[in-house]
Amino acid sequence: MKVIVILYFIALINASLCSNGQWFDGQKCIACSSYCTEGCDETFGCKSCQSGYYLKNGDCVKCDSKCASTNDCVEDYGCVKCTVGTYSVDGNCLPISDKCDSAEGSSNQIFGCLKCVEGYYAKNGDCVEKPKQCIEFDQSSGCTKCSTGYYARNGDCVECDKKCTLCDGSTGICQVCGGNTYQTGTTVCTYCDEYCSNCDNTEQKCLGCQAGRYLNSTTNTCMLCPSNCEVDSCSDGVGCKKCKKGFFLHKQNACIACQSSCNECDSQEGCKQCKEGYTLNKDKGICSGATTILSLLLVALLIVAF
Repeated sequence: MKVIVILYFIALINASLCSNGQWFDGQKCIACSSYCTEGCDETFGCKSCQSGYYLKNGDCVKCDSKCASTNDCVEDYGCVKCTVGTYSVDGNCLPISDKCDSAEGSSNQIFGCLKCVEGYYAKNGDCVEKPKQCIEFDQSSGCTKCSTGYYARNGDCVECDKKCTLCDGSTGICQVCGGNTYQTGTTVCTYCDEYCSNCDNTEQKCLGCQAGRYLNSTTNTCMLCPSNCEVDSCSDGVGCKKCKKGFFLHKQNACIACQSSCNECDSQEGCKQCKEGYTLNKDKGICSGATTILSLLLVALLIVAF
């Protein structure tokens, strides 16, 4: 209650800033309608309107010329009943469709058309044409079953999810999802991981990945095989099993380069074969350069000489 009182006084303050003949609509000052009959309140606007107009949000709005009578034009809405041949939609009068059945009782001035001619059905007072994809049609409710690739909804034919290969024409329920997708709702097919090559529709998971990727069984996603992994050595559920020559495997997800003088290794300091011109120190797993060996021999010769 206190909040309402506070808002009311705020509105009064704002309204006091408007000029004579204006009222504050909550956002700005606007001119009072010239069709007001009982004055214009500076906070709420017009109180009532002249005949042929109706009050809506503090303003006077002209009634539709096809309204059946002045009494049928009501406050906050407009026309509720129109002249013969028209019907009421959101306070306005619209012509009844020429596709409406001419038989008595097929239409009225309030709800519009209730029964349409062959090939059309009544919807919200108008006549809607039978959808081209419709194979079972009811003149009162529209299409009840659609052709392959479509399903019936609110009398119309709606296209099935494009990822669905078999869709029920009456309900829209997807019966079979296409490759690399699985069903997540009655009408929706969802893609597996975008790099998945084999998707299980029932289990809703990826079973295999595209070349250059492997399946992480924990996250059910396709991971990129590490660069420098040996061709065909990257497998689902495992990752990389063997790296190219000159690299060693680190936890199935990375191939790390051996030391620059090493041809083959199983760790950074676990060289198994050195490059030409280098000698392997098996105890330390490192490669010694030719220049280093010559230097050691020269030192040994000098010691012997002296």
